[in-house]
Amino acid sequence: MSDQRKYIRHPAEIPLEYKIAGDYHEHSDFTTNVSMGGLCFRASDPIDLGTIISLRFPSVNSGVTLSAKVVWCAEKENYVDIGVEFQNKTDALMAKTIEEICYIRKFEKNHPQKSF
Repeated sequence: MSDQRKYIRHPAEIPLEYKIAGDYHEHSDFTTNVSMGGLCFRASDPIDLGTIISLRFPSVNSGVTLSAKVVWCAEKENYVDIGVEFQNKTDALMAKTIEEICYIRKFEKNHPQKSF
């Protein structure tokens, strides 16, 4: 994992569902940050580098599935940070859109409009 990043990371705790290519089991976790190039999420187990996974964001309920490749894993005491790289620019843009939708929903929840 390099300290020089190609894209700026934005902290984001977004519910995430992912499937490892060729596996039928779906896992649920949360992102820790998102960038135009990929994202990081916490998982209970490491995933082999180079593994292709599909990502969904159930809180947006969009039905959109993105494709990403595992590029790094960092084992911590109780979890593993998984870094993935999007496989194309369309998926990267969609992930940023999902991130923005989640920020808007969180803002609306924390700042309900007042009636006048």
